[in-house]
Amino acid sequence: VNTYKSANMGTVTPNAEGIYEVSTAQDLRKIAYMLNEQGETFSGKTVRLLADIDLQNEEWIPMGGNASEDGGSSVLFKGTFDGNGHTISNVTITQTDNSKSNAGLFGQLAQTAKLQDVNFENVTFTIKKGARVTGTAYGLLCGTAAEGAVVENVTIAESLLAIDSGCYFGTDDYVIGLVCGMGDVSVDPAGITCQAVGNAPESVNITVTDSEVTLEFVTQ
Repeated sequence: VNTYKSANMGTVTPNAEGIYEVSTAQDLRKIAYMLNEQGETFSGKTVRLLADIDLQNEEWIPMGGNASEDGGSSVLFKGTFDGNGHTISNVTITQTDNSKSNAGLFGQLAQTAKLQDVNFENVTFTIKKGARVTGTAYGLLCGTAAEGAVVENVTIAESLLAIDSGCYFGTDDYVIGLVCGMGDVSVDPAGITCQAVGNAPESVNITVTDSEVTLEFVTQ
């Protein structure tokens, strides 16, 4: 369910200083809509939180890095996301098929992107039964962070990466990380738990090394 998608979604208008101010969950969804569906990369621009944001566990669409719903080319977030010390909480991200090759709070961060001064709490990223993971990059913060992207003063707490035993791994061509699938970002992964779920969680061995997740499917 694309909860940011509606005829009346609208956009966020920058203030007199050119800053896109976000005060509500709807504002944040508008920013995602502008990036994913309208191609606004926010290059050279700043998105700033003015309050804590509670997404109430409604499905979140990763910002950037995937094709738009009408089949348009994917775009990357290229600007500055300034959390201004605030918290984004109760985020639900679900991979149910093969529609997203980059997934997380952000799909992809471009080399000019900067993410700063923001806290994330109670983020749940679930790779569901039947989802194809081949050729993908997944992480709670972002699927892929390009070399040069800056992430500073960012925390993730009380969060979960859940991997269903029934998801599909055709090859080893996948990258899953607690924080970031592909790329190097300086965020402490201690607040993230990774676990197997589904009908046969015992059939999946999960190894986490330096926040990189490796999966081994065990034949019973």
